[in-house]
Amino acid sequence: MTERRRHPIWSWVIHTPWVLAALGVLGVVSFFGSGSGNPLLERLLVSRLDRATGGKTELRSMSIRWLALRVTIRGLVIHGNEPAGTEPLFTAGEVQAALRIDSLWGRRVSLDELLLREPHVHILMGKNGSSNVPTPKRPASAKQRWKDTLFQLRIHRLLLEDGWLLYNDVKEPVTVHGGDLNFSLDAGGTPEHPLYLGNLEWSTVEFDSKRYLPLPVSVTAKFTLWRDGLALEQGVLTAGHSRLDAQAEMSDFADPKWNYRYRGWVELIDFRDTLRNPKIPTGRVDLHGEGQLSDGQLKGSGTYSTDDIALSYEIFHADGLISRGDYLMDNRGLEIPDFFAGAFGGTVSGRVDMQWEGWKFRSETHVANMQLAPILPSIEHRNFPVNELHWDARISADSLETWTGPFRNFEVSAKSVWDQPEQPAPHHEPVRGSWQLHYRYDPNTLFISAGQFETPSSHGTVDGLLAPRNSLLNVKFETQSLGTYKDFVNAIREVAPGSPEDAKPVSGRVKWDGKITGRSSGATFQGHLRAENARYDGAFADSLEGDLTYSPTELVLANGTVRQGQMQAVIEANFSLTKWNFRALNRWTADASFEKVPAESL
Repeated sequence: MTERRRHPIWSWVIHTPWVLAALGVLGVVSFFGSGSGNPLLERLLVSRLDRATGGKTELRSMSIRWLALRVTIRGLVIHGNEPAGTEPLFTAGEVQAALRIDSLWGRRVSLDELLLREPHVHILMGKNGSSNVPTPKRPASAKQRWKDTLFQLRIHRLLLEDGWLLYNDVKEPVTVHGGDLNFSLDAGGTPEHPLYLGNLEWSTVEFDSKRYLPLPVSVTAKFTLWRDGLALEQGVLTAGHSRLDAQAEMSDFADPKWNYRYRGWVELIDFRDTLRNPKIPTGRVDLHGEGQLSDGQLKGSGTYSTDDIALSYEIFHADGLISRGDYLMDNRGLEIPDFFAGAFGGTVSGRVDMQWEGWKFRSETHVANMQLAPILPSIEHRNFPVNELHWDARISADSLETWTGPFRNFEVSAKSVWDQPEQPAPHHEPVRGSWQLHYRYDPNTLFISAGQFETPSSHGTVDGLLAPRNSLLNVKFETQSLGTYKDFVNAIREVAPGSPEDAKPVSGRVKWDGKITGRSSGATFQGHLRAENARYDGAFADSLEGDLTYSPTELVLANGTVRQGQMQAVIEANFSLTKWNFRALNRWTADASFEKVPAESL
């Protein structure tokens, strides 16, 4: 059978288009792969950015790695409506974008990585609502409703390095690490009444700063923008363990009027860790409120409650505190007219005011029915061993406190009355008293203008200054049972609990009129002492009286008289001490003269 041959013309018709197509593809790849097509791509990119932003775009250079699907742009500048000679709307020293093909058949492509080095954003807002942010131009060929997607962006990893945001005259450095960003902006409505519908979802975001620790943040927002205003239908900000839900609406860009409302759940540990400030309390805050901002005037109100607040200051350390109240806000600051707190079995009520400028706080409060026994461990610190007094009382007080920021420059003036409790705490004795005092945190000074106390076996008065270096307290004290103050005396002497020195018995009736002077870390007790039936370890005396000076380095008894039974002696003694105690190598001198000494007493 004879084979039928195809005419040469048909072979040319069939094969030539495929050959030409292959050659065309190779030509396009060679053209763009060699960089010859970069100027064309740069003009195309500039045109698309101009149309998308409504501004004017410039770039210095662009390079493409086709096999890696990575684009690098250097010297990117987008001009808005800012005046000449001012910072542009946006600049970036370098932009790197790596593409990811999510679906070849579905033609879905996303940004696998976006890196912006030295991104600078400049926003100018005028009092009439005008700004330097341009408006994208939209086609106005028809009056019918239309919808167009301006942006539909997905980024798996985003990094902003060494950037800043300049808002009018306020500049804030910004460095952001994040990923899983989805942002879309659709244009709708009619050309006469355009609408812009936005949707933002951004998780695993971290804002870095040299002053602060990175804080993981996620943001979701749905908003609508139109010619005369905008509305945030739903905004959710999650930062660390805290969350804030918000809604807002603004009308009239020429004369902006904002209305907003919010609900927040705040963990204070997020602020403490991020700001690297151990003075910030920990605990939970639940708040919700609403407000308006119009003509530059802020008005807002809301309520808050706190739970399990813990304070870790040296002068006051406690946890399990609660608080609640209503608040009002304006341009000057914030006020809580019905502040309430619960602690130590009692309440604190009053008013708190705060000024935005300088974050200055002022509170006037009344304390009712607080228990002294659990308060003493919360205010005890080194050189202030008050818990070893083992006192309990029912406290009422009126106080005025001022401070700035997280309890900086804290000062408090208070008048307090102590009444006998209905049932003292176990191993505590009741105490009654009254105190007028002023405490300043920064120099750590406590000034007692008038203080007095009374227990079943003792009473005393105190006034003067307690300070780290130059204390001067006037003290009058009398007790029928010195043994009840044994733990307090040993704590001042820095005797370790449970040590042999701590086990030595102390007893007697004591009356002392004198002063406490010098450093609070090693004060000097100086005054006139009278003791009866006194005992310390193996030493006894029916009576002891004299001028006593007692400090960590010396014990001096001047004009002393001692009586034991029928024996009586006049003593002048000086002992050198080591941390309040007499050691075997310490020096001592004594001069004693005995009177009326029976032989059996010797």
